[in-house]
Formats: sequence, C-alpha cells, structure tokens
Amino acid sequence: MKKSSYFKERRKKKFCIMLFLILVFNIAISLWINPVKNLLISDDFLDINSLNPDNSDYVYFEGNQIIFKETVETRVAYAYLDVDAYDYLQVDIAAYPVNGQCRVYVDISGNNSEWDTSENFYSVFYSDIDNNNTLVSGSLDLGKNHSGIGTIRIMNDAGVPLIVRSVHISGWKFYKLSNYSIVMLMLLSVIIIFALQKAALNSHFVPFHFIEAIVAFASVNAFFGGLLNDLATSSNSLTAMINVVNKFIASDLQYTWVITAFCIVFLYAFLQIRKVALHNYSTVSSYVFSFLILSGYMYDKTNIFFELYYQKYFWLICLFIITGLAWLIQCVMRIIHIFINYLITHSDVFYCSRKKCFFIVWAIITFAWLPHLIIRYPAAIHWDSAVQIEQVLKDSVSTFWPVVSTLLMGKAVEGGNLIFGSYNLGIFLYSLIQTVICSAIFAYGISLLTEFKINRIYIWIATFICSFVPVFSAFTTSVSKDVPFSNLAMLFLLMLLETLKVKNNISIKYGATYVIVTILVMLFSNKGLFYVLASVIGTVVFLIRKKEKRYWQLLVILIISYLSSQLVQTGINSHYEKTSTLNVTLCQPLQDIGYYTIKYEDEWSEEDKKLIDKFLIYEEIADSYRMDMADGMFVDIWRYENKHSIKEICQLVALWCKGFIKHPDCYMDATLRCNFGFYYPDTKQWGNYNSGYYIGDPNVPNTELPFTYSESLQTVITKLSKIILYLENLPVLYLFNSIAISVWIQIFVFLYMLCRKKWEEMFCVLVSLVSFALCLIGPTYYCGGARYALVSVFFNIFLVGYWINDRYGEKNTGTI
Repeated sequence: MKKSSYFKERRKKKFCIMLFLILVFNIAISLWINPVKNLLISDDFLDINSLNPDNSDYVYFEGNQIIFKETVETRVAYAYLDVDAYDYLQVDIAAYPVNGQCRVYVDISGNNSEWDTSENFYSVFYSDIDNNNTLVSGSLDLGKNHSGIGTIRIMNDAGVPLIVRSVHISGWKFYKLSNYSIVMLMLLSVIIIFALQKAALNSHFVPFHFIEAIVAFASVNAFFGGLLNDLATSSNSLTAMINVVNKFIASDLQYTWVITAFCIVFLYAFLQIRKVALHNYSTVSSYVFSFLILSGYMYDKTNIFFELYYQKYFWLICLFIITGLAWLIQCVMRIIHIFINYLITHSDVFYCSRKKCFFIVWAIITFAWLPHLIIRYPAAIHWDSAVQIEQVLKDSVSTFWPVVSTLLMGKAVEGGNLIFGSYNLGIFLYSLIQTVICSAIFAYGISLLTEFKINRIYIWIATFICSFVPVFSAFTTSVSKDVPFSNLAMLFLLMLLETLKVKNNISIKYGATYVIVTILVMLFSNKGLFYVLASVIGTVVFLIRKKEKRYWQLLVILIISYLSSQLVQTGINSHYEKTSTLNVTLCQPLQDIGYYTIKYEDEWSEEDKKLIDKFLIYEEIADSYRMDMADGMFVDIWRYENKHSIKEICQLVALWCKGFIKHPDCYMDATLRCNFGFYYPDTKQWGNYNSGYYIGDPNVPNTELPFTYSESLQTVITKLSKIILYLENLPVLYLFNSIAISVWIQIFVFLYMLCRKKWEEMFCVLVSLVSFALCLIGPTYYCGGARYALVSVFFNIFLVGYWINDRYGEKNTGTI
C-alpha cells in the first residue's frame, strides 16, 4: 500500500513521541492524581444544637449522646437532625447496644424526601449478637439533594433501647467542572485538532471519520460512566430522560473516563486516516460484539434488558451506544491486524516434522502441568466429582451423572486403596494419567497445525498458552467430569478438521481410532450426542453437494459410533439405579416459566397453574427462583415423586410456547440473565477467577471422602492462587482466560469462513459452537460455569492458528 507524505519517517516519529507523552501523562493522572469531584464545606460531629427536641420521640440528650429509651413493642424512637442546604451529604454513626442487641436506622424525613440514596431510602447498621457493649457503626451516602434543605432522621428498632455516641455529618457543594476535568477536555481538544490538521494538510480529511471518533468517544463515556444504567431506571417520558442526561453532563462522573477514551479516539482517527479497510465479516462481528457487551452490561447492572423495549427512547440510546462501541471494536481489530501482520512478516514457517513437533510439545506441556498436581496432592476435586466418587465407594451409583465417568473416578480411588493401601494415591494416579492424556491431545492439536504451514511464532505462543494459562493448566489437572469430556470433544473436533482438510482418504486405522474417540465423547457426557448429531447433519449436506468418498467414510464412522455408544451405554446403565434427568432437560424452560410466573402470574389460568404444579411446587416458585442460577427451578422445587407422561411434557412445552408468544422479552431475559457470563467478558467465572480455577475442597459438602490433605501444602496452594489471579488480570493473558472472549473468537472466525465461502471450516466452527448453545439452554450458570464451555476454549487455540494462516498466509490486500 502506497504511503502518503503524512507517514514519512520524521512525521511518524513525531506522532509516536506525542502519543508516548500522552500515555505517560495518562498513567500519571490515573495513578497519583485523584479527580476533585466536589468540595468539602462541612465536617462536623454531633452538636446538640443541631438536634430538634420538639420532633424527637422517646429520646433524651445527655452530653454528646442520644439516649434511645425503651419503648413499647410497636413504637420506635426518633431523633431528627436539621441539615443545611448542601448538595451532597454523608452520615457516619457509632452506636452501642443496651440489652445485647441493637439496630440503627437512618433515613430522610419531611421535605427531604427527594434525596438520592444508594440504600433504597434508608440504611441499617446492626449487630444481632452483642454481649460486650460492642460498637455498631456504618456509613450512609445520601447522595445529591434536589430540594436543598431538610432533616435526617435516626431511629431504632421497636422497643429496643440504644445509645448513639457519635454522628458525623460531612457535606459538600457540587461543582460542574473540576480543574481535573478541564485539563482532560483541553487534552482531548488538542488531540482532535491535531488529527484534523494533519488530515487536512495531507488531503485525507474525511469528516465522517471524525464523526465516528466523536460518537465512539460519547458512547463509551455514556456506557462506562453509568448514563445507560440511569436511563434504564428512568421513566418512559422524553423529558425524564433529558433530565437524566443533563444531570450526567453537569456532574463530573463522565469526565473520569476521558483518561481511557481520548487515547482510543486518537488511535481510531489515526487508523481511519491510514485507510486500513475492514472486511464485511469484521464489521458485522463488531456490531454483534457491541450488542453482546451492551446486553451483558445491562444484565449485570439491572437484571433485565429486553424488557426495557417499552422505553422507546432508551432503545435509541442503546442504538447510539452499540454504534459507538462497534466503531471502537473495529479500531481494536485494526490494531490486531497490524500486529499480526507484523509478526507474520518477521517470522518463518514452522519447519519441523509433525511427529517431532508432537513429542516436543507433549513434553513441554506435561512438565508445565505437573506442579499443579504435586502441590494439590492428592487432587483438586470438583464437588460433582466428589459425589460421583462417593457413589462408587458406597455402592450407590446412579445414572444421574454419566456412569462411565463415575466408575472411572470411583474405581481409580478403590483401586488405589486395594493395590497401594492409599485412597490418596488412587486419586492422584487418576489425575496424573488424565494430565498425561490431556497434554497429548493438546500436543496432537498443535502438531496438526504444522500440516497447514503455521508460522513458528504462533506454534510457540500456542504451546505457552496451553502450558501456563490457568484455564488450561489448572482445569486439566483437576478431577472434574467435564475435563475428560472436554478434551475428548476437542480431539473429536480436531480429527474432524483433519478429515475435512488434510485427508483425502480415511484409513482403517484412523477410522477405528475416530470411532473410539466418538464413542467416548458420547459416553462421558450426554452433551456429546449433540456434537455427533451436528456433524452427521453437516456431513450429509456435504455428501449431497460433493459426493466425495471421504464424506461417505465420515458418515459411516459417525453412524457406527452412535449405534455402538447407545448399545454400550444401555448395557452399562442396566446394572445401576436409573435416575430421571427430565428436570435437567427442561431446566431452561422451567427457568423461563418461573420468571414468567413471578412477572405475569395473573395471565396463567387455573389449568395452567395445575399443570405447572405437576412439575414444580407452584407455591414455592417465587421464593426459589434465582435469575443467576437455574438450580432453584429444576432441583429445589422439582416434584421428584411425580411420574410425567409424554402428554404432560407436551402440554408443558405448549404452555411455554404460550408464554413466549405473549412476552418473548421475559423469556429472553430469563434465559440470558442466567448465562450472560458466557458472552460478557466483565464477569468472574469462579469467585475472583476468570478461568474457573478451583483448588479442590477436602470437605466437599454432603460427602465423606477418605482423602487426607497436607497442611504444609496449604500455604503453597494459597500462593498458587494468587499467582493465577495475577496472570488472569494481565492484559493479554486475560483474553485467553475469559470464557466470553472464546465465544467472540468463534463468532468472528465463523463470519470470516462464511464470507470467504470456506464451507468445511465453517462447518467445524459450527460444531464447536454447540458448546456455547448448550451453555445457553442447559443447566449452567454464568458465575461458576467455565467448565461447561471448555470445549470452545480449548478448540480456539487451533481454530485461531488455522484462521491466521488462512487469512495472512495470502498476500496482504489491505483489508481485514
């Protein structure tokens, strides 16, 4: 691509120096300078003169104390404090109990009912168990006062005496722009003027590009500054929404985001001037990702998104923000394009035999994973797996979990005790064998990349990620039923890609291996059936279109595998207690019906309620329903004692459809709120972790496992957790730990394959996306469900490698 005079070496150097200085200033402000949002004008402790004795009931004043007398059971004691016309107040209270218990309430009284409080109009500071006169303290942020003057009311529980010994009132005046905000706006103006001037001088001035930059800046400010959240809770009137926007502009809140926004805007304008064009698949995917970010943010903040459609003006704001975020994502895509293109042009193809590559990578990954096993001796055990092991030890195996998975873990523990006299050694050897096999599968995938002449830098990056990124290393060395299944499903996908793109003919040996892998995928989890079914459908389509021999061979492999797995599973299950999994199958429809019942109970007829009551305890739906987890519906109040006929199941499905037709927004929110963490990156998948890392709990609830854990290793385990938490927060590694980013990658690559009409590769991506689809409709939950999406996470390492080779192995066309 021909370079303009704007990008001559000297001007490029000036640009880089200016950008560097801006970033340094940026970091300095972020780390050491706190923005001044308001001015403290009052900082007073309780003054008796500020109390209003005439309006205080059942209290008296003694020195600098308020004594709340004991009252009758139904009466409370009040003390009122008059406040001046401050814009912003905070109240801190210290109180002591009289009879071993105290509760202190603070709220707003009289004309001050228009205060904005963050505690739903009142705050509670209390101590239920207190025999030693322990201090009870708390802080209430009253927020901004619209009326200008009023009274704060302090009260106790009905009939419970207490002593308030300290009331600290802090008041501020609110200012529209601080010095910090003015400096930020000046910097932003200088950057925009600089970009406009350079563009105009070099005949690259395209006003639309800078309109894009301004919209992107405004949208990210409105999004992260909380404006969108405020609009969602405002009324439907345009006037109310305009008032919310005015308050937002008048406050300092949005200016704190200038620190990050102005650099992105400048980079965006710079890249637009360079005319690095985006391909259709990049543009479409940026809008898809923008919508996912917006909806995930709203579920995180307000629990609903589609139900806000009635606020028509709110949706206009959403469209504005989606557009701005999409343009910012496109800017990031351009940066990634430049970075990858640089790496490709400065690195050679990985020249190494596939066999040699396999053994080298296998050794590296295995030795990198071993420390996880050693310091968590005997094993890190997920609670599902703990219950499965306990079933084997107590000879009470059921079909609730896949029997093959249950027997494999349980018999390993029993075998360790019989052979070595140690349950610990049994589960440790199971973990060790699992680790070696899983590392071999990853090595197989990386060695497969050599068939596509992948760049050697990516080979080593992929090896590093598989070896050290926690979502790979910590999970694959843990005892969880999802680990062997996810690795086998990944191997199934790798062999599918190899069959379609590398092999012209499937040998008997390879075909037999593929049959074994496919059978194991279906035996280790019921979800494996969906991967095989999707593969059969795609293979039949290819067979109709091309009629090639390898498609016939692949179809035969899949059919033989399916029939064999069903035969084996039926034979194994016949020896154990059969457990109905209907509640698991219907978990998401039950979640939708539960939410619908809470929102629109009056729309159910008596017959509808009776039908629901056959499956769920209808009276307990409101108490058991949780938006972030489906367990309350399909576990806690499921009627296990009832036998459900096919007719009743069909009636329930018809009832679900009836509710969906009336209120599809309700169903969409119930489904996505429970699972939005699978596509919204700003969520933690297990406590503080993105990777879903867990160290294993020897005292798993409801189990009596015979394992013993060394106390001396607990310190090391704690340090490992801190290291993993640190690695997960690194800017680059974060992308590989976040489950949501994995889904983004697959959507992006799918659109790329669709645009380039690469049907076989697109077919492989579709099969891998089965994992994401099952997460949305299955018994998953966003805050601890990383293990459900491991198939997509693992397969992405190889999918991205193939995409880079396909996209950048060709001559650069200037588009991405």
